[in-house]
Amino acid sequence: MIEEYINIHVRSKFKKNDLIKYELVSYLNDDLFAELGRAYEEDLNIVEHLTSRKVKYYKSISYTIVDNDDQIDVKLKAGDVIDILEDLSTNSIFQNTGITTRISYARIRAIFLHTKGNLQVPFLFLDWFISQDSIDQKLRCPLYKLQKSEDYTWRRIYAIKCIDHQPNVHFVHCCKTGCIVNGEHSQNNMNYMHNIFYYTAV
Repeated sequence: MIEEYINIHVRSKFKKNDLIKYELVSYLNDDLFAELGRAYEEDLNIVEHLTSRKVKYYKSISYTIVDNDDQIDVKLKAGDVIDILEDLSTNSIFQNTGITTRISYARIRAIFLHTKGNLQVPFLFLDWFISQDSIDQKLRCPLYKLQKSEDYTWRRIYAIKCIDHQPNVHFVHCCKTGCIVNGEHSQNNMNYMHNIFYYTAV
């Protein structure tokens, strides 16, 4: 099975105040630059040395996946929550459990382009939802915490090929008293609930 990604278009470049708001930098620091190299190697099978740390951020991306006779149109935007099937076969923690995959969730902080040679290569900058292994007592929905900017425990840069379908996951911010400031949720409260009752009508 060979998949081809075509008709790739990015839109709405981040402005300077957007970069400040979402804690993004145009020149990747050492940790993120290492992650970018890992994304090239693991996602795109490119192991050549990277020289440029500069990236350009965008708010949305669209592309078409061609798989034999099928075509899937995907549109992603900053803020979307995506689900990714994670391979656990090489994870020593899960080797004796019989579990080989699990679904993990992340929020797209931004889409960015990195220049490699004559190519503009698109990547996703993700913040992962970390399971708290507990549920909300009223709604019985799973509880999560969103990965903080300074937390590099989980890789956050991925090639767009990790997403092969439209987002259909919904997370709700677990607001507390005084959570809303200037019409937006407090960035200090990283608690979320996975809304398992949400669905997309077909």
